[in-house]
Parts: sequence; C-alpha cells; structure tokens
Amino acid sequence: MLGLQPLILGALLDEHRISVAQLTQAATIEQLALGAVAGALGAFAPRRHLRLFGLIGCAVLALGNAGCLGAAGLDFVWCRGISGIGGGVLVWIATGIITFSRSPARLSAVFVGAQAASQCVLAGLLPVTLMPSLGGNGGLASLAVISLLAMILLVRLPSRLPNPVAQDVGAEKFGIAAYAGLLASFLFMAAIVGFWVFVEPIGAASGVTPSVAHFAVASNLAAQFVGAVLAVVFARMLAPAASLVLAGCCAVFLLALTLLSLDPHDVAFLGAVMLHGFIWTIGLTFFVPLLIRVDPTRRGAMLLSGAELLGGSAGPQITGWFATETRLTPVLVSAAFLTLATLMSILIASTASSRNLLLGVKPVTE
Repeated sequence: MLGLQPLILGALLDEHRISVAQLTQAATIEQLALGAVAGALGAFAPRRHLRLFGLIGCAVLALGNAGCLGAAGLDFVWCRGISGIGGGVLVWIATGIITFSRSPARLSAVFVGAQAASQCVLAGLLPVTLMPSLGGNGGLASLAVISLLAMILLVRLPSRLPNPVAQDVGAEKFGIAAYAGLLASFLFMAAIVGFWVFVEPIGAASGVTPSVAHFAVASNLAAQFVGAVLAVVFARMLAPAASLVLAGCCAVFLLALTLLSLDPHDVAFLGAVMLHGFIWTIGLTFFVPLLIRVDPTRRGAMLLSGAELLGGSAGPQITGWFATETRLTPVLVSAAFLTLATLMSILIASTASSRNLLLGVKPVTE
C-alpha cells in the first residue's frame, strides 16, 4: 500500500469517502501498526515458526484490505490499521531473513527493488484497468487478492531464522551509535513518506495537470526500482561508506524539495518526484549496513524496519500538521527540517562508530 497511497487515497479523497484529515490518519495508522508490530516482533518474538507467522500475516492483511471496500471515513482508517498489523508480521519475517543473511545490504536492495517493481506495475495498470470503473475500490480489491496469493510463497520460507552472527559480540552494549542510526532511519522515512502521501494535492496546488500528477506516481515507483537496481549492483562496494551514501540521499531530497517550492511546472514537478523515488530505495538499502556497522550484534538491524515504519507513520502527521487543501507549503518545509535532522543523526552515528573502532571494537561487515 505504501507506494500506492497517493493513487488510492487520492481516489478515495476525490470520491469523498475520506477527508484530507482522514487521508493523513489512514496513512499514519497503517504505518504505525506496521512499525509497532514489526518492531515488537523483532525485539521479543522467537525466530521460529516463520511459516505460521506468515500465514497469519497474509490472512490479516487480506482481511484488512477487503474490509476497506465498503468502508468510509473512520471505518476506512481502522481497516487500514488492521492491514498494517498483518503487513507488520510479514515485514518482520523479511527483516530477519535480510539481517542474518551473508549479504544483508544486497538482499535489502533486492527486497525494496521487488516492492518498487510490483508497486510500479500496479500504479501503471490500475488507473487504466480497474480504477476507471471501480474507483479506489479497484486498487483495494487488487491488494486483497495479492495478499491471499502471497500465501503460496510461504512454503519457500525457512522454518526459523539463524542464530546471531557472532556469539562473541553478544554482550556488547547497545550504544549511542545504534540509537542514532535508528533515529536517522526514523527521520528519513518520516520525511520521505510525509511528502509522498501529499504528492497529488501538491501537484494540484501547483497547477500541475492531473494526468502528469498521476504519471508522476508511476514514475516515482520506476525511479525507486532504478535506485534499487543500482543498490544491488553496488551494495558490496558502497556498504563500508553507508553514512556517505545516506548523506548524499538527504542532499538530493533537499534539492527535490527546493524544486517543488519554486512553483514548478509539469517537467520540474515530475523531475522532483522522480528524484524522491530514486533516493527512497537507496536510503532504505544503506541503513542496513550502517546499523550493522554501529551494532555488530545486529540487534539494531532487527529493529530497523520498525523504526522506519514508525517514521513513515509519523511523517504524514508531522508534515501535514498545518497543511490544508489549498496551503501545502508546510509539507515541504517540514520534510526539509526532518531531512536536516536525519543528516545530524547520521553524523552522530558515524562519529560514535568511528570512536568504537579507535577503541578496538571491530564491526561485523559483509
């Protein structure tokens, strides 16, 4: 749902099934449920019975999406929360498999790239297939069916996650570098998603034609896929410099926000939205090696998806705090401040990690 929020929630807004406030609430509660469930399972759940967990997650996700079909207003908001609970279980499983793999950065890039590819296909197909006749329900029905089809893949899951990578680092403290890294991932996703859910309203307020605004959503997802492919190719090479890559992502996002603040025409709007998508998947990929570098036990990396999704839930609330249907400048300003805070957190994590190296604490790398 995350990559399709502007398309589906925008359609429901046009159908007057939800208000702008409820659009924000729906995006927030789904991401909050995703992050809370993924984070709680990452911290406390046993790493066994993955197939059973996956079956429950798929069933709850399908139920939540199906419930949205006849829902409006606050009922729709709560159904998105149910979907978030099911999705959180599946994200936790994926996070565990990535974290304890031999090449976590590369597998993380494959994961986010697969998401971007599937979302891009749906964003391109739904507006010309199901949604012209069914409206927002066309997108919601497709998500419900896909949730059920995902059960077929459960047979390919391992029965359990492996033990921690290195028993001799299990007693190391979960220090300031790990906390700063998790905070950076939270702030990054708050900025990214806080802007993303308002893409179509920002385009409308800027005078961008509706067809370009719809195309921008699909183009953003295509740019996410390109970014993920590049991350797969260069993950092993760039993983040791993850903090620099993430700082570059923040700089590019600030450039995109600057373009959007200058009353953009169609081309500038499309370019800014594509830049946003390009750095989205790259950022998600390189937080994994950053967390592994600052916390060799990989406990921090297991909490990463929860932190990112909680950031995604908080982002629309923060960026839309003072926004209205006609005044959306606060969205851009808030996203810029969140991005600057991300840069500061990355700097703190990198500095603390370097101090650990000077003290002889060697990180576990790929």
